[in-house]
Amino acid sequence: AIRQIGDALKKKLESAARKRPQTMIQATILSILTTGSNCAPIIGGDVARVFPVIAPQKSGKDFDEFPFIVYSIAGLELQNTFCGTSNLKKAIIELDLYARTYSEVCALAAARADLGIFTGDSLGVYVRNIALDTESDFFDAEPGIFRVMQNYNVWFLEG
Repeated sequence: AIRQIGDALKKKLESAARKRPQTMIQATILSILTTGSNCAPIIGGDVARVFPVIAPQKSGKDFDEFPFIVYSIAGLELQNTFCGTSNLKKAIIELDLYARTYSEVCALAAARADLGIFTGDSLGVYVRNIALDTESDFFDAEPGIFRVMQNYNVWFLEG
């Protein structure tokens, strides 16, 4: 019974994540990941392998969408000035990169190069700087998958 409740909750979270409108900075990060020269070839430039907030839950053997990326906003800070709030914002973006092999997830982690060199306008957002803050490696023995978690500080102006 508890597992059924957990599965139902996962489905609701997945549905909510899919229905949640993307912010402009989320759309910008998605665009960089799916078109960047380091990341795009690994995921095939396929937006269907980059998920906001949570990846769809599928049974282990049937899930063949590896490698894939889950991205989320872990924090958003408005910059205050003496005259009020400026348009400059800092988003903390978390990327969770998943693959079946360690070498594949390490190659996907090279996405940091795509993000680190990007500055300029994209989808109504002016990105001033994207900097990798932390990176950690993990292995989940149960499904046998590797994960790299990266946190980025993204300084940007909207509109």
